[in-house]
Amino acid sequence: MRLVLLTAAALAAATPAAAQADLTQAVTAFLNSYAGGDKAAVVAAVEPNVHLYGSDLSETYNGVEGAADMFDHDMRLWGGAAKFGTMWHVTAVREGNLESIMFDIPFTAGRNPAVTVRFAMVWHLEGETWKLAQSSNSVPTTGQSAGDNLKHAH
Repeated sequence: MRLVLLTAAALAAATPAAAQADLTQAVTAFLNSYAGGDKAAVVAAVEPNVHLYGSDLSETYNGVEGAADMFDHDMRLWGGAAKFGTMWHVTAVREGNLESIMFDIPFTAGRNPAVTVRFAMVWHLEGETWKLAQSSNSVPTTGQSAGDNLKHAH
C-alpha cells in the first residue's frame, strides 16, 4: 500500500495573538477531504511550494501540481473508498505561525485490512487558516524495533 504525504518549506513570521486556529481540527479536515476524494479541498490546504514524500523512496512530488498528481494516484490506487480513523500518540510544538504535529492514525482503503499510518507534519498559519507546509508518513512495523532485533541477535 502506498500513501503519500506532503512536504514544503514554510515561511516564518509573527502570528497575531488573536489567531488561535485549532490545528488538530485542520488536520482532521484535511485527512477527511483527502480520503473522501475532495481534490479541491486538498489542494487548497497546501502551501504553493509543497514537496510531497510518500512511504516509497521514489515517491516525491513538488508544488501544487505535484499534490494534485499524488492525490490522483492515491484515488486510483484506493478505488475511491478510504477512511482515516482517530489520531492517537499526538504531539505538537508551536513557534509563531508554524506548528509541527506528529501522530498515528488507522487507515483503510477499499477492502484492504486497516493499517496504522504515522504522520509528521508542519503547518503554517496564514491569517486564521492552516496550510500544510511539510509532511512525511510511514506505515510502522511491529516487532522490528532495535530492541526486538537485539533480542534475536547472536
